[in-house]
Amino acid sequence: VLMMLYANGFGVEANLDLAIKYSCSGASGETEEQIADLMARKSKTRSKGIIFDQCNYVTGTVDSNRCTALEARQKNRERKYVFDAIKRKLSPDQIKEFHKLMKAASKFADARGADEYYAHDRGSYSLYATSHENEQFFYDIKQCENGIYPVYTQKQFSDLNTQLNQVYRNILQSNKVQTEQVAENSDDSSRRLAETQRIWLKYRDAWVEFGHVRYPSV
Repeated sequence: VLMMLYANGFGVEANLDLAIKYSCSGASGETEEQIADLMARKSKTRSKGIIFDQCNYVTGTVDSNRCTALEARQKNRERKYVFDAIKRKLSPDQIKEFHKLMKAASKFADARGADEYYAHDRGSYSLYATSHENEQFFYDIKQCENGIYPVYTQKQFSDLNTQLNQVYRNILQSNKVQTEQVAENSDDSSRRLAETQRIWLKYRDAWVEFGHVRYPSV
């Protein structure tokens, strides 16, 4: 963190020599590329406008997870700022449904990250899944607030719903086969997927309820 602060001059006076010093305490593979970047900045062969980001050079699992978590926290702050601005425009009834929707969205995002991965697959994959769902919700809300709504005919909705159910059945069947083939895997992936699906249904219904009061013309 100190390396990034001194490299970019965030809250302190920029000092590339100190940034290089702190870089030398990192993993060897990462350090070589970081120092090359910092030296290029010092010799002014790289634009000062480009922010130095340590996460561009991480190779280890622990640091990768840390960077993923750091990025998620930053995005959470950005989303909160926008959500607070949206809530200031809502009526009391709309705020009530919006809070329900936000709670359902957060629960679904957490379930995607926590319940759909085996223990050995967790870590950055789990963080990414949760972050992805949070970002998708953020994008959808902004689209709707800008008057850009999803538009489907009844037939298109029916066809997509059929496809969704078929994909769901295929995944459940695939999980069943894998569980039978890998006896030592104690995780019940089908149960986890089914639970996440139930949480998603509540999320979907919360969207519908919020849409009724906020976007009645849809």
